[in-house]
Amino acid sequence: YLMRVAQHQLILQDDFEGAAVTLQAASDRIGLTGDPGLLPVRVLISEEIAELKTRRRPDLVGMTLILAQLARQVRVLQPGFALRVEAAPEAPAAPEPQDWLDKIDRFVDSLISVRYEDAAPTEIEANVANVSETLEDNLKLARWAVLDRDAYQYAQLIEQSLRLVREFYDLDNAANNDFMRQLQDLQKTQLRPEKPDITGSLRELQRILSQRENAPEPVAPEATEAGNG
Repeated sequence: YLMRVAQHQLILQDDFEGAAVTLQAASDRIGLTGDPGLLPVRVLISEEIAELKTRRRPDLVGMTLILAQLARQVRVLQPGFALRVEAAPEAPAAPEPQDWLDKIDRFVDSLISVRYEDAAPTEIEANVANVSETLEDNLKLARWAVLDRDAYQYAQLIEQSLRLVREFYDLDNAANNDFMRQLQDLQKTQLRPEKPDITGSLRELQRILSQRENAPEPVAPEATEAGNG
């Protein structure tokens, strides 16, 4: 019964820790019987427990908290590019324009100038009006992907976020670098780790019990002597 419960915990609930605890309880029960013939079952159980412990279920609550914290940090990060809007410096008083052409020139010179500080915008920069806002939205969506256990969507959002950070943020900045490191740690976490096979011990137990049930009953010595007589 306990071994079947462990399988349900793993398959239906993704509960690696609970399955390991339940299998250990099953092994302890077998040990209490003092039956040496069931030792192979306990050996298989110990191997299955070891497999479960190396593939722990991810801390989903912890992941959502980290993603929420990173989403709040986005606004204070310093991007590697800046879109600045500056008013042109006030020009000294000019003589009264002589014609309409001079008036137009003065009007154009007084307009707000827009310039990019470093280089021409890349394709992403041209398509994304506000990188920090996009990054923040990605992290919020990643939280929902964690809650929905949507591994594919989660991986895509984290990869997109890392690409934005690498392309638009100065990684020599300590805060930016730490932000990217936390994203990389999240990227390594699998929402749905591969589940080990923990059915071998139960099959072995069933085989041993079946073998015992089908074994021929030993012939009593009295019956043998009677037959010889």
